[in-house]
Amino acid sequence: GSVVGQCDKQCTQTQKRRNQLTVSPGISRSDRKTEVCQKAEICGRANLRYTARLGGIPAGEIESRITQALARVNLLQAAERPVRTYSRGMRQRLALERALLHAPHLVLLDEPSLGLAPMIVGEIFRIVASLRELGVSILLVEQNARAALETADFGYVLETGEITLSG
Repeated sequence: GSVVGQCDKQCTQTQKRRNQLTVSPGISRSDRKTEVCQKAEICGRANLRYTARLGGIPAGEIESRITQALARVNLLQAAERPVRTYSRGMRQRLALERALLHAPHLVLLDEPSLGLAPMIVGEIFRIVASLRELGVSILLVEQNARAALETADFGYVLETGEITLSG
């Protein structure tokens, strides 16, 4: 089953209605529509803490998982800053870590490099490659075909809805 939760006390009532996060056993979902309290004063660490609690991570493991997650995406120094002050790339990395916090077996990524600077795109794909090495299955939809295919074990290239290459 799914667990759907809403923002904590630091969010405004409007944000509580708008922001939801879905966590399913083995699969985590985190996308632009589910960004937790992005415009509130909540910091990156609290954002991940909320996600961990919502997903049922044991209390004794939460802080160590959060520290590992922030380190993996190079956000330790920004952990106490409000998420609203993060760049788009920082928010994207935080969103990715929210999905990974629960150690899912499958991660679904929809254009994780969209609108990001080339340096940040490289960082995102470095994280994706490291997940692959850990045995996490990844379903990636990406317009940056070169980066996606360099990372993938298998790929399909679609043009106007038709598969033009696979392998």
